[in-house]
Amino acid sequence: MKVKHTRKRNMEAIGMRMVLFFFAVLLSTATRAVADPDPNFYIYLCLGQSNIEGGRTIEKRDLMGDPRFQFPDDFDNPSRGWKKLRRTLGYKVSETKLPVTSTGNLTVQDDPDWTKPFPPFKIAGNLYYVGSKGLANYLITTPQGHILINSDLEANVPLIRASVERLGLKFTDIKVLLISHAHWDHDAGGDLIKKLTGAKYMVMDADVPVVESGGKTDFQYGNVPASLYTPTKVDRVLHDGDEVKLGGAVLVAHLTPGHTKGCTTWTMKVKEADKSYNVVVIGSPNVNPGYRLVNNAAYPQIAADYEKMFRVLKSLRCDIFLGAHGNYFDLETKYARLKEGAAAAFVDPEGYEKYVAAKEQAFKTELAMQRAALPTSQ
Repeated sequence: MKVKHTRKRNMEAIGMRMVLFFFAVLLSTATRAVADPDPNFYIYLCLGQSNIEGGRTIEKRDLMGDPRFQFPDDFDNPSRGWKKLRRTLGYKVSETKLPVTSTGNLTVQDDPDWTKPFPPFKIAGNLYYVGSKGLANYLITTPQGHILINSDLEANVPLIRASVERLGLKFTDIKVLLISHAHWDHDAGGDLIKKLTGAKYMVMDADVPVVESGGKTDFQYGNVPASLYTPTKVDRVLHDGDEVKLGGAVLVAHLTPGHTKGCTTWTMKVKEADKSYNVVVIGSPNVNPGYRLVNNAAYPQIAADYEKMFRVLKSLRCDIFLGAHGNYFDLETKYARLKEGAAAAFVDPEGYEKYVAAKEQAFKTELAMQRAALPTSQ
């Protein structure tokens, strides 16, 4: 009887040791994973895809067809760890903050839509949306490489890259980088994208000094440290009416100044289901808080430039209405319609006309207010 009890206690002791041993192994593995994380592991956690199986490159058919390599339904959940993804992809990303304006302190953290991922999708033809919820980026694909409009914040570059690759395309195939205008939320990532892809950077003439100074020569924000970014060399200086061509795609640069001195509206044609559409990507018609439209020593012709901008915008033929921010053209509503099967969800000439008219009226109202506030002697 005593022998049986002894054997039982020995077996229990052995069982406990085995449990403790396996627990120690698991704890050790977890500790090493935290200390020296596997990049593929984090890519899988953040994007729902990995090349960990077999160590091979993710093929296009994997990305588009295999459910294991799809974005999870809640991939835009900010808790999914995009900072880990940025580190995994090898980026040194600063936490860019917006400058202080007359509306108070505004930072990127106060506007999460700017860095919130948005599903990439085809708009029409060879034109794709690869931006965030709040900052718009467009990819024009061609057999000879791709054109990207806007680089956004440096923190957005991994999101843009993930969106491009989610479409089954190569980020490194971007050959041309364009911008809507030289503000940090649309061009601060330019230097990083150039280094990663080797793309040629093409910028409207009046915005070139701002881009190459990292924002320091901007008439409004040049003295605001939070609005500055890495100075970036421009490879081609554009002028009003210039064409950017690549692999059969042709984009026309229209100078629409005011928001910045070189603010650029892009137009192009795309074909979808045997139909041709005129695409307009508005640079920006907004009068930012703090903009002086009257007696502006840093930008004397600002009011006249805004008036020119609205003349140009009203002269353009527009079928597909897009812009530098998704809220210009009601991105979320139109994307929802596209998912429901509306093939021409982004065809909206009336919306374009109404948007331009509303922004022109807002400009005229602000200009009248500023003029009325001047001393009567002026």
